[in-house]
Amino acid sequence: MQAGQDAIDSEYREAIAAADLAFSADNFDVARDKYTAALAIKSEEKYPKDQLARIETELANRLKAMDDAARQADGDEQRFERRD
Repeated sequence: MQAGQDAIDSEYREAIAAADLAFSADNFDVARDKYTAALAIKSEEKYPKDQLARIETELANRLKAMDDAARQADGDEQRFERRD
């Protein structure tokens, strides 16, 4: 029985390590997949759930920043055109 638990623990730790590495490199698609895999191994663990939430927050923040930048660029372009 212990050998089975050790294998599960090892698989979970490997998934978390790969997810953390991807997360730190801003590779959120891979990180999301690996954290999800970790949850499939140990569904009661809080850490991968928290990291998945962080990924979604980071992606939402980046999307908002891109939208804001695009709106700013459109506004700058319109102000420039009116000066002509």
